[in-house]
Amino acid sequence: MTSFWGRIKILASNTCFLYLTAAGALRFFGGYSLGFLSGSFFEDRYPDYTNQFAVMNAVVVIGGGLPASMLGGYLSDRFEGQYGSVKGMIAGVGAISATPFIIIAYGWQPSFWGSILSYYVAYFIGEMWYGPAHAQINNMFPSEYQGFAVAVFNLSGAIAGTIATLSLGALKSHYDSGDDEQDAITNGHILTYGVLFSYLTCGPLFIISGLKYSA
Repeated sequence: MTSFWGRIKILASNTCFLYLTAAGALRFFGGYSLGFLSGSFFEDRYPDYTNQFAVMNAVVVIGGGLPASMLGGYLSDRFEGQYGSVKGMIAGVGAISATPFIIIAYGWQPSFWGSILSYYVAYFIGEMWYGPAHAQINNMFPSEYQGFAVAVFNLSGAIAGTIATLSLGALKSHYDSGDDEQDAITNGHILTYGVLFSYLTCGPLFIISGLKYSA
């Protein structure tokens, strides 16, 4: 049986896995950021739409995230025979393509409906990554290493997510002015920068992992 450090060595020797893990960690940074600040942003920025947000947030998460994950997994399996790098491409292009809608939702903040619908589009496009990423891991290693590889991948994501919430929380506290409306606007900008950092860094790394995967 391979030792713990032996397993680490095997994972570390696979450059595709290293790129994918780095990409996943950065992508989790954005996901945790949205989970941390998005709800309070909408409730404080648009206080007259609290009930609508409660409904639409469920629509975004269930009606956006679930079908996006299924679609990403389906497309990555459907076209892998023709395009070996498709799994990384779906995750990377999805993250990059979601950035304009993040800017609209949290940076521009045109209106409640403008923001929440842009958030839905960003969520749908950006959430196609999870299935393809895990499929890559399962195809990289023999079965006796797959569980450990997924654990390392998810642990890296959890660490990055923790860093995200701590960082955004510190910025939120630092720029807290006591004015709820102004603070909501500022928090939207903080969230924009956090998610853009996530998506624009993980996107190219996902694409590279896809190219390494198909090589």
